[in-house]
Amino acid sequence: GITMTEVRGIAAGLRERVLAELKGAGALSSSELAVRADVSSRSLQRVLSVLVEEGVIVARGRGRARRY
Repeated sequence: GITMTEVRGIAAGLRERVLAELKGAGALSSSELAVRADVSSRSLQRVLSVLVEEGVIVARGRGRARRY
């Protein structure tokens, strides 16, 4: 198995990749972000919800039209 420290490291790396992609491209949909960050949609959704809750990024629109 893997340790919690490794899990946190993986999550932090994913968070940084998502933020870097958003900074470079501007507004992206979750599917565009998943492809660019090379991550599953489910993992990406977890990271995006945390970032939105923390106020680090803003979600605009609903459904498929949602951009971050």
